[in-house]
Amino acid sequence: TYVSLDDPGDTATTEEKQFEATLVCVNPNTEKNIDLLRLPGNKQQINLYVTAVIDELFTKKELCNLEPRKIASDERYQRIQEAVRSKFKLSEETMNIEWPHLHTVILQKRRDTKKSLENSKKEA
Repeated sequence: TYVSLDDPGDTATTEEKQFEATLVCVNPNTEKNIDLLRLPGNKQQINLYVTAVIDELFTKKELCNLEPRKIASDERYQRIQEAVRSKFKLSEETMNIEWPHLHTVILQKRRDTKKSLENSKKEA
């Protein structure tokens, strides 16, 4: 099913949170600062943007060590949410529609990474 991400009333109300202009984090793999909002991405493929943000916020080991049931309370998970919301200027309503799928993308990335690490240990 296709859901348009374009908000017909593209004006922010005073009740909605402001969008971040920058969202700088430290990449644990390189120890360098990165602005998550400068990573490439488009509204038609938000899932690819989410996986790119995951790669910037987590080491493979950190991602694998996340508890799936507690992931929503992790600060980096919340940064991913904010990055998506601000990058694509999504309203609260649109975020509520999109986020369940993106949450699944995060969990799948974790499972794939965990499996990849386990396979590389078996081969070693």
